[in-house]
Amino acid sequence: MVSFKEALHPGAAIMSEANGQLSRENVTIPVGQKFPAGTLIVVATGIPLAPGGLGPIGYSIYGVDTTVAGAVAIKTACVVRDAELNRQAIAWGATFTDANKDAAAVETAKTFLIIRGAALPSPSLTMFEVEPASADPAAGDQHFTVAEHGAARAKPDAAPGGGQQHRK
Repeated sequence: MVSFKEALHPGAAIMSEANGQLSRENVTIPVGQKFPAGTLIVVATGIPLAPGGLGPIGYSIYGVDTTVAGAVAIKTACVVRDAELNRQAIAWGATFTDANKDAAAVETAKTFLIIRGAALPSPSLTMFEVEPASADPAAGDQHFTVAEHGAARAKPDAAPGGGQQHRK
């Protein structure tokens, strides 16, 4: 079975936000910062949130790398108010405990940036596991069994005579 490992997509944690651009701001990220999409940052400094950090917190939609030679401070889009985020799709740092995550959720709620979801272990970044249903490539169309996060999912089948795949 082949596993594809995939990082969080930009904006993956956004469940809902206010109309237009009311939830978003451009936040300046100083030189020397590197973090993936979905990181919580301190809005005033543009630095990733540390466990126990306080102050207005934003959700960085995109990943940032200002550590390369010649880098300058940049602005990146962040969700900072009036939105809901999925706790499981936030790029928490390795040192965040469930208690730290809960404290961050309390802090973000002050600006109506609500973090939804129970305190559960972070999901594996293995997004899909793909297994060919036919080991003989000469047998025609390839059919695959797809499982998402280890859960069984529907198996695509070939349409009679057409070779197109449909989910059941």
